[in-house]
Amino acid sequence: MTIRAHVEHFAITDELFNVWHQTADGLGNQTQTLKLKLADIARYPSRQAFANAAKVARTIEQQSKGDQQQLANALATSLEAAAGN
Repeated sequence: MTIRAHVEHFAITDELFNVWHQTADGLGNQTQTLKLKLADIARYPSRQAFANAAKVARTIEQQSKGDQQQLANALATSLEAAAGN
């Protein structure tokens, strides 16, 4: 029996990845989990890794106000787009 794993390849520029990290830095002290999820993307960029990071960003968005809420929304939207959602 042969099992083939479906492999997805994601091309993320270093610039975009840096923007995601800078945006996470701008979200204040609630970003530790988000940064871990971004590290997961760096290690193994998969649709699930992007979706997990976007979910954390959406949670931060719900818990934030003002500029931080807008940053979290922009980050989540970008991650969702990268995941293909």
